[in-house]
Amino acid sequence: MLGSTGETIRAEGFDRDNTTIAVDRCIGDQSLFVFSSTVSQDEVEAILTGADPPGNVADLDAALDRERNRNVTTSVRWVPEERFVVCG
Repeated sequence: MLGSTGETIRAEGFDRDNTTIAVDRCIGDQSLFVFSSTVSQDEVEAILTGADPPGNVADLDAALDRERNRNVTTSVRWVPEERFVVCG
């Protein structure tokens, strides 16, 4: 039983890492950063922060479906960020 639990934890880590890579690819050169992400078997939630609004979430969903070899529900939250720097 412990072996299967270890395999489950390893598989979940693999899913999380591949999901983060897929989200980063879809963000591309936009001024966005992955603030956090949550991955379960059938759902991915990503919270993005940055100046640019996220692109087409359907494209991200399709990329995650391919990456995970199954249909998942993809939820994206965007937190707009403005940065002001004052010197002097």
